[in-house]
Amino acid sequence: APAPPADAGAAAASEAADVREIKKYSWGDEGGTVKIYIMEAANADAIAAAKDGKGERVKADFKANSFTLTVQSDGQSFVLALRGLFREIVPEKCKFRVSEGKKITVTLAKKFEHEAWKVLSEKTW
Repeated sequence: APAPPADAGAAAASEAADVREIKKYSWGDEGGTVKIYIMEAANADAIAAAKDGKGERVKADFKANSFTLTVQSDGQSFVLALRGLFREIVPEKCKFRVSEGKKITVTLAKKFEHEAWKVLSEKTW
């Protein structure tokens, strides 16, 4: 029997590494920003791989309507990619912080600071 088809998206993202999607996270509207929390309890492997966040282990690519956070470890990467954000963000003001062994916090700077976000992205509508 033929092998089942591999996940084309993950294969295209990285041929060499095992890519895992970060599926469990929480978020909150903080006024001028939106914060996304990737907690150790639900993402132990990704948080362990991030270590202290230094040395290019954690990277973020922010665009006006999307962002991708990638945590690299040896031969494996963990990715949180959100497209179709509820409203535009200001990429150069967005950031992330690693609290070693605990969590990764992504801060999205809203383009329209006074507008409340009802959802995070199209996937959650």
